[in-house]
Amino acid sequence: MSFQEELWRAALHDFNNVFAGLQAALDLRGPGAPLTERDHQRLKASLSEGIELVAFCRALALERWPDQSLEPGPIWRQALDQRLMPFIELFRCPITQAYSGEPHYDQWPGPLLQSWILAFTRQLLPLIAPGPLTIESYSDAFEWRLCWRPVPFLPKSLSSAPGDFPKNLMALWVLKSVELLNLTLEEFDQAIWVSMSRTR
Repeated sequence: MSFQEELWRAALHDFNNVFAGLQAALDLRGPGAPLTERDHQRLKASLSEGIELVAFCRALALERWPDQSLEPGPIWRQALDQRLMPFIELFRCPITQAYSGEPHYDQWPGPLLQSWILAFTRQLLPLIAPGPLTIESYSDAFEWRLCWRPVPFLPKSLSSAPGDFPKNLMALWVLKSVELLNLTLEEFDQAIWVSMSRTR
């Protein structure tokens, strides 16, 4: 099966799940009852996930990748927080960020790397929820490093054998972006470590 066929199968699967989530949020109300704040937040989170999925699907199909220009670390992390918020709501799993390293090197490539982090975190959340999950970031003159903890193991969706394709869009995005960003992944000490060279 070609990559394009796998892409559309994954898209149909994921969009079906998004619509099922929207329907479930509506069905939990009593007949004719107004939306509660909780209902509103779940609907908003499901719609946000759907918008991200459309962006990933479009980029994978057309091979049009997000920008990689550098952004100041505080602004970059704030934007990432906003993109992670729907998953925090959907999985009821707190996610916090922590930075270590010299302020001079706190410049991060985005939004392509942000998109990769978003998709990668989405694959981890079913293993971790209800959490909490911490994403640690570090940068120096030679590389950027990220760490997710605690994570018991790499999800099956990201450990497909050669020639196999994962069955969801975000896993496809993670694997494709690993090549684009030239990322290195390591598992140890109940954590996943990711590094990216500044000199690639």
